[in-house]
Amino acid sequence: MAIAREEKILEILQKNGTVSVNELIDILQVSPATVRRDLERLEQKNKLRRTYGGAIDIQSVGYEPSYSMRIGDCTVEKKAIAKAVTQLIQPREIVALDAGTTTTEVAKLLVNIQPLTVVTPSLTIFQMFGEADREEITVILSGGILRSKTLSLVGDLCEEVLLKYRCDKAIIGCNALSPELGAMNTNLLALGVKKSLVSISKKLIVVADHTKIGRTALATSASIEQIDTLVTDWQTPAHLVEEFVNKGIHVIVAQP
Repeated sequence: MAIAREEKILEILQKNGTVSVNELIDILQVSPATVRRDLERLEQKNKLRRTYGGAIDIQSVGYEPSYSMRIGDCTVEKKAIAKAVTQLIQPREIVALDAGTTTTEVAKLLVNIQPLTVVTPSLTIFQMFGEADREEITVILSGGILRSKTLSLVGDLCEEVLLKYRCDKAIIGCNALSPELGAMNTNLLALGVKKSLVSISKKLIVVADHTKIGRTALATSASIEQIDTLVTDWQTPAHLVEEFVNKGIHVIVAQP
């Protein structure tokens, strides 16, 4: 019964964005204590965010979970996406690599492609390449203001530094990906950095697991026309994959 209730709660949130405890009591025909336990359990699974008197969809346009919350989410899918992305990168290329949990998985595999130059605003990715100690990989860290929530650098200085470079490919993540509006994000500071990464690169690769596809967020970081390749996972519905293909995007569906 608990699993069925959880599925119903998530269905309501996906449709409406928010739900109150009182609404769930009426819909599920259970006690307030049971509803609160269900919401607490779903929040622990990083499926929603509890609010005073209810909950909101974790993919709500104004909500962005922290790096530590996201790092354990869809791990298998992100690793599969990363493996597929590395097939698109060739030795001697210059790659702009966005901050994020999926791009971090990409970075773990890029250490095996040499020689390579990586430009990134991510402290996590910068440290990862440093620990890998690959002499033939050059890593350039942008300056900027630390955004602790994502362990990345943002701000005017970050964007100015990034705009000095020219890259073969950019690999960026997003909070949501819409067939109409493109790659979207909830944080405006991160938005500016992503736009810079896109503008300095010849080709754009967007990485997004199935939980991001077909959703919207606060603002667009890359229009649908700017995206060359989308790499997603096998759980993305076929009709959504087809929508991106019809927009002229090369879609790669990573397999487990």
